[in-house]
Amino acid sequence: MVKKKQVKQNPTLEYVHFVPYGEIKGKVSAQVADYGTMCKTYLQQMLRNIASVYPNISLKSLQKTEKVKNLEKDVLCYLNEKECGYIKVLHQIGQLKECEDFLKDVLNIVDANAVQLLQDKLRSCLLCNGMFKSLLDVVWENSTTTKITVVEIGARYGGLFFHIIPLFMSEPVLQLEFIATDTDVSTMPTALMDLLQDLRVKPSQFDINDDNVSGFSNKDFVVVRGLAQQSECIKSALQKIHSIMAEGGFLLLHEVTSNFELYFGVDEIIHQHPRKDLLQRKHGIYMTSAEWEEKIESCGFEIIQKLYDSYSSTVFLCRKVKHVTKNVFISVTGKDFNWVEDVKLEMNGEHSKNDIDQTIWLVADGDYQSGIVGMVNCLRKEDGGNKIRCIFNADDNSDLQGAELEPSLMAQLARKDLVMNVFKNGSCGSFRHSSLQKEKICQAATGIHAYVNICNHGDLGSLCWIESSDIAGLKSPDHILCTVHYSSLNFRDIMIASGKLTADAIPEYLAHQECLLGIEFSGRDQEGKRVMGIVPNKGLATFVKTEPHLVFDVPDEWSLEDAATVPVVYCTVYYALIVRGQLSRGESVLIHSGSGGVGQAAISVALSYGCTIYTTVGTCEKRQFLMKKFPALTESSFANSHDLSFEEHVMRQTKGSGVNLVLNSLAEEKLDASLRCLSQNGRFLEIGKYDLSQNRLLGMCDFFSNFI
Repeated sequence: MVKKKQVKQNPTLEYVHFVPYGEIKGKVSAQVADYGTMCKTYLQQMLRNIASVYPNISLKSLQKTEKVKNLEKDVLCYLNEKECGYIKVLHQIGQLKECEDFLKDVLNIVDANAVQLLQDKLRSCLLCNGMFKSLLDVVWENSTTTKITVVEIGARYGGLFFHIIPLFMSEPVLQLEFIATDTDVSTMPTALMDLLQDLRVKPSQFDINDDNVSGFSNKDFVVVRGLAQQSECIKSALQKIHSIMAEGGFLLLHEVTSNFELYFGVDEIIHQHPRKDLLQRKHGIYMTSAEWEEKIESCGFEIIQKLYDSYSSTVFLCRKVKHVTKNVFISVTGKDFNWVEDVKLEMNGEHSKNDIDQTIWLVADGDYQSGIVGMVNCLRKEDGGNKIRCIFNADDNSDLQGAELEPSLMAQLARKDLVMNVFKNGSCGSFRHSSLQKEKICQAATGIHAYVNICNHGDLGSLCWIESSDIAGLKSPDHILCTVHYSSLNFRDIMIASGKLTADAIPEYLAHQECLLGIEFSGRDQEGKRVMGIVPNKGLATFVKTEPHLVFDVPDEWSLEDAATVPVVYCTVYYALIVRGQLSRGESVLIHSGSGGVGQAAISVALSYGCTIYTTVGTCEKRQFLMKKFPALTESSFANSHDLSFEEHVMRQTKGSGVNLVLNSLAEEKLDASLRCLSQNGRFLEIGKYDLSQNRLLGMCDFFSNFI
């Protein structure tokens, strides 16, 4: 027998995040925007030159061209870049001298650079965006089989296969069949055909303007780039696509919807067929996003998601509306599991033998930690699983009222007929897996709403600003939006960032959050008042949203810098000593780490109650600092926090009776010693995290003193 050789594989790191259906704005980097501006201006220069050399060519793009400065030298720096195929094409067209058939020569240049155009960073800006994969994930998630057949219409100039195939192939179970069509496959560029062969793509003949659809029917997924330019009539083209799709199939359109001057001249040359609906198009061979939405919905499609970049392009993910005869709702909330039998009977068709097109909606409401998503993914693999749909309220502060959804909302969900319908932050969407890459996750924020996070726990060098998507446009009576002037760095932040605090020590309601840094701030509210406050996370930020009862006015004599250090420590002390510890006047208190923020706040509050205070510090300097700050403290008030001698000191000072309360932040054997400092019926208040995260045990004999 031959010993099996271990194959070393790099782990695939992903993170789970919520992606809403509807509109998603993609980011355009400054580099891509600058490149686009150069392409647009250089195209104007090229068109002006063509108009002067070839006055007999009848193209609308040549009729109105603005005079611009000569950019030949500026363009040279882009010509050797792999991702600048579009400007290379423009440059080569601009170099054409007088020739017999100018338009044919332009097409030859475009064909010769077909592969380079696929990689152009301007044309593929949205396709390389991380959110583009989430659109494909919707298609895969709603597939009833492990095989998906994708048809690209106009692949010669669209080239979506180049971007879609790698993203689909990252799914280990998915079997992909990709068909790339063109009006004349025999004339497709050799380099492009070689690429199709390498990617195992099947080329096929198909003309969107021809009534013949022979060989094309019941397709799962149709993708098109530039349908407006390819088609003689957009509505007819959409209806034709609708006819070749399976019921519930998906359509993805990548269209130029603004800044048309970026491509107008080249697109007009490539697509020279007449337009039967030109009078209905306000922008010639292009349409705006709103015009596309109207056309799409009028042709029997429902728009699921729209990814746009506010620069030039929009990607529409649409679905062919599916006919459903009956909807059944089953609430799966609660721990009695009485609903299990109902789900089994409905999946087996016991209750509805005549309703073949029945849809079963499983509703989880009132439990934001429900495992319904995983359960539905499993049920979908069982017989009858294609009927299952999920409605999940993932918010812990709202209620969908069980299965009693509003009719208008239910009608909308039924039309889209999506498997996952997760309600979170006021939106409906689904959870997605995205690649966890430091260079993508930790890119510098470009907007005014940003927060600081650490990308790799334990690596302080990975701290960076990240743009916040859940702040902008916030209008809610339950939250206040505040401008942050100062944020405090608490010990918890340091422990989390340095990797010394594990997820076990994080409160359960925060465990799913990607950022845990920053819990207090000072600044101004929306009315301009000086405030300080507390947030559960994302407090190291430019703006924060928080609940009104966690925001406090800053006294006039305080600076905002000072105010940022107050909320957490005093709220902690108030909750510990007053609410939980039930501190009474004249009692004795042991406060560990007295020179820290919580320690100073605890001393201040305890002194205001006339309590006898014992506190531990690590150095003589800290002792002198506290005695100066709190003159009521004496030498007998202090003990050493670096060893166990504080136990003997406290017991000696209290004549063996111990103290009424201990506010503890020490760990391990020092925690045990602190317990022994309690008097009969004393109260022990633990604010440390280390022993909690280690699940450290206490000896039961310690409870003989009846402390709590």
